[in-house]
Amino acid sequence: MGTPSRSPVRSVPISLARPGASSCSPAGGEVTTRATGSGDFGVLKLTAAGKLDPAFGSKGLAALDFEQASGQVGRGLHVDAQSRILLPGVHLDALAATRVLPTGRLDTTFGSNGLATAPDGTTQISYAGALDPTGLLAVIGQADLALAVAVFDNTGRRAAGFGQNGLVTTRIDRFDEAVAQEARFLPDGKLLVAGFIGGPATNAMLALRYNRDGTLDRTFGRSTGYVVGTYGQLHEAQALAVLPDGRFLLAGLALSGRTKGFVIARHNADGTLDATFGTMGYRFSALMTEAHDIVVAPDGTFYVAGSVENLGRSVMAVSKHRPDGTMDTTFSGDGVASFPS
Repeated sequence: MGTPSRSPVRSVPISLARPGASSCSPAGGEVTTRATGSGDFGVLKLTAAGKLDPAFGSKGLAALDFEQASGQVGRGLHVDAQSRILLPGVHLDALAATRVLPTGRLDTTFGSNGLATAPDGTTQISYAGALDPTGLLAVIGQADLALAVAVFDNTGRRAAGFGQNGLVTTRIDRFDEAVAQEARFLPDGKLLVAGFIGGPATNAMLALRYNRDGTLDRTFGRSTGYVVGTYGQLHEAQALAVLPDGRFLLAGLALSGRTKGFVIARHNADGTLDATFGTMGYRFSALMTEAHDIVVAPDGTFYVAGSVENLGRSVMAVSKHRPDGTMDTTFSGDGVASFPS
């Protein structure tokens, strides 16, 4: 267990480390190798020239198969202050995480021989994670239709002061399900989570803010601890970015009438919509159909990475926006670049 596989990789859905997080260039997520035939936690590391780093793992790849079990999936990647690589994900229907040393070897001091899990008897699904400067790692997703958040400390144990033994599940009144798809720790240690709620014939963006102990922060969202988007017919938050002044951006897929596209909303720090952004706080565009990440530049402009449907297939796309949310048409003509075009 923990030895990188030498078998060829068949698929590697990846997430990149944030710029400036480390001097290395790792990417991580799920790998499937011929040796296991099932999804495993995986990390690869690239050199500055874009080649696999032969000094990392096995020829640049660390594929971590725990007990050769199926159903283990890496969902993102984070690099801590010691250049160790943390992968949130799921293992045997439980929110989970693993940690890899800078060399690409499994860190067996983390959790139980390198693996941390938060089972509670429900079927859990992981979608993302967040790392704070003290080493706390949040793994987010869903547990039996409730939004789920597990927090592990820097040793891989469940954070004792968060929720019930490190795990919190949240249901939203009047809605059938809630899903967490992105999260960020805030400077005060609170956790901002974005996703969506589902009900009869509707999906809507959802943002929640948790206190350090896992309770909902009632100073957020008009004393509820959460806000539900009212931007159109169907929409869900797939991406989240926190601005230096505490405001935050949500972005994700949307349906306006019969038109598929994506929506971007900007909220104030208390969860209310920022009416100075777009139309009453949000902006819809049909130029992309998915939005999975947001990167904000120092001047307030921001980029959204996602996809667009082109000739019956979905291709990668990036849009550039001015601080007020309008498309920057100096970028690729209409503000959106797709690959392949």
